[in-house]
Amino acid sequence: MADQNCSLCGRVAQLLYPGGYGGIFRKHIRCESCGEYFISLEGEAQISNPNFDPKFDPRQRALLSGVTREQSERGNPITICSSAYASAPDKIGISLAEILDTWAPHSIPDRVDRALQNLARKSRHPGDRLKVDVDKDQPLFFAENSEALRSILKHMVQAGLLDEMVSCDQGGGQYALTVKGWERVEELRRLRPESRQGFVAMWFDEQLKDAYENGLKSAIEDAGYDPIRVDMAQFNERIDDRIIAEIRRSRFLVADVTGRRPAVYFEAGFAMGLGLPIIFTCRKGHLDECSFDTRQYPHIEWESPDDLREKLKNRIEATIV
Repeated sequence: MADQNCSLCGRVAQLLYPGGYGGIFRKHIRCESCGEYFISLEGEAQISNPNFDPKFDPRQRALLSGVTREQSERGNPITICSSAYASAPDKIGISLAEILDTWAPHSIPDRVDRALQNLARKSRHPGDRLKVDVDKDQPLFFAENSEALRSILKHMVQAGLLDEMVSCDQGGGQYALTVKGWERVEELRRLRPESRQGFVAMWFDEQLKDAYENGLKSAIEDAGYDPIRVDMAQFNERIDDRIIAEIRRSRFLVADVTGRRPAVYFEAGFAMGLGLPIIFTCRKGHLDECSFDTRQYPHIEWESPDDLREKLKNRIEATIV
């Protein structure tokens, strides 16, 4: 092991292992603040390059650090690649653009919710006192700096989500979730369950039957999840009610935009509003026909059901944790 500066926050960190894997050269870093993560040389260069457009500002760095700390504490350190990282059958990383678009909180209330969930995971029991270090624990709150962390903690105490057990002059201290805090955690868990279900939104057309059976469905099963496509489920409710209910029960959504069906965009948008991870797929040669609103996100372009199965399985395993 050797010391180097953390690629995300700049603190002194441990370089555990540099080397190639899955077709890319990546570093394995353990940072006291950002947690344990992998990063490709291209991803590291994008973050540190002042001439890169868009530049990585303090807010974006805070969001990246928050995601890596979360996943590290869950035991699933991620591999960060550059925004130009292309989807490939042996994909083992997540692009910076994808992390910021789909993994990071997009509003201050979302930051508060994620911070509360992070503290709940660290709590051994109700009333457990959790020490918050104003410098080291900024990523747990997706905070840009110590001042931002103090502001979030103050709001959480005033909102009745946390009890301030012991405070210190620097703005850290010890905190415990209140009953109201635990109620909010349970509410968030119901909105985004830790389920094993993957929802598939796609064009229900005969020409895509094989793509579903031997591509989408098989990939989700290979990754250890249960696929559901509403037209293939048995139920008594109205179909739109069932769609909304099943999306809420799902861990992620796969949206195949081949055929440019409005219902697919609706279902993907609804899932995105819930904060669920979205994986977009499209038959090769059809991406230009798709809505501009989704072309800004990474798409898996597939040529055959087998190609789709392999690429989608790898993407699920790399990004759904």
